Amino acid sequence: MAQLIFGKSLTRKIIFTSDKEFFEALGFLCNTNNRIKLVLERNDEQGAWAPEGRMEFIFR
Repeated sequence: MAQLIFGKSLTRKIIFTSDKEFFEALGFLCNTNNRIKLVLERNDEQGAWAPEGRMEFIFR
């Protein structure tokens, strides 16, 4: 079973209702035809407290 709730804030969470919904969203993000890029920035190597993940959307 996949993790279905992401986020710690009461108002800023992503909640999936089922494994099917989670994997459909994950498939969309991983599909290169969607022009979405997931980036891990190693900010912790430059003094920040942790690395950061970003999602870049390319509009054309």
